[in-house]
Amino acid sequence: MHDNLDINIEQISKTEGHADLEVKVRNGRVEDVKLKISENKRFYTQAVRRRSYLSVPQFVSRICGT
Repeated sequence: MHDNLDINIEQISKTEGHADLEVKVRNGRVEDVKLKISENKRFYTQAVRRRSYLSVPQFVSRICGT
């Protein structure tokens, strides 16, 4: 087994956005783990702002997503 080991996994797929995983092992023990999740802005709020509340459901139903 390695005494010092860094594990970095970038751009982990998930339902929305992206995730990175960093694991630091020192002297055979896990010293630090970081899971970083970032999501891209989709600007839905700005797209529906000042629209009639009646038109919003029809507009957002056409947005591709989960």
